[in-house]
Amino acid sequence: MTGYLFVYGSLRKGHAPPAIAETADKLEFVAEAFVYGKIYNLGNYLGLILGGEEKIFGQILELPDDEEILQNLDEYEGFAPNDPQESLYVRKETNAYFDEKHLKVWIYEYNQDLPKT
Repeated sequence: MTGYLFVYGSLRKGHAPPAIAETADKLEFVAEAFVYGKIYNLGNYLGLILGGEEKIFGQILELPDDEEILQNLDEYEGFAPNDPQESLYVRKETNAYFDEKHLKVWIYEYNQDLPKT
């Protein structure tokens, strides 16, 4: 499956931890971009909820035509396609914006209860 992925945390180019670095290195940088949502600092990682008017900045990366790449990313993000309700994140499609353009991308949206503030 080819396509695009919007990343806003540890999957950004040059930031991938060893557990996912080999997979992340296979993604090609496309552009700096933003999506609309809200980001939460959950301690060891970030969680994004889509929607609203706040711009969340990150990167668009191109996915190679290799199903194993997407499976590795899903596993890293805690997304089980056969059990999305119990997944830490869910992979969704949304628009990412850059240079007065937009592109349909995959994004991992946080899928658990948010901490009370």
